[in-house]
Amino acid sequence: TAIIVLVAIIAWKPDIITHGLSSVEHLDKTSAGIEHILKEPLGSGLGTAGPVSRRVFGEEKALISENWYLQIGEEAGIVSLLLLLLFTAWIIKDLFLIGNKQSAIVGSILLAVSIQAIFLHLWEDSVVTMLVWFIVGLFPSTNYNLIGRRTNTSITNGS
Repeated sequence: TAIIVLVAIIAWKPDIITHGLSSVEHLDKTSAGIEHILKEPLGSGLGTAGPVSRRVFGEEKALISENWYLQIGEEAGIVSLLLLLLFTAWIIKDLFLIGNKQSAIVGSILLAVSIQAIFLHLWEDSVVTMLVWFIVGLFPSTNYNLIGRRTNTSITNGS
């Protein structure tokens, strides 16, 4: 019964799912972001893409790709984008390799937020950014000393 109601609602008002032209605009802006990166592989400079570019260039000329990673590529170039992606993947991998439940949860949180940043300018929100990276920074510090050697202590066993 619930499936029938859901199908009827979607058939009656499809904008509930597609948000009208929003999905098409999102794809267009993503394509424009990729084209911009290919035209300027070294980047066009900080503040030239993303929401801040609306204030600098106006609504018509702003580079809004609706994707945090494309924004980094547009502003800082392909090399910077690749470094950011590799660094984030390395941190996520290390969080899972620590081997306890808490670090796996934190790794999952970082992975989830990183995936959401494909569709939103999520890392631009300072509260989200500081909170996630603060929590991420806690876990390696509890398992490694200052010179990078693994300690025998673990968060899970309380030693």
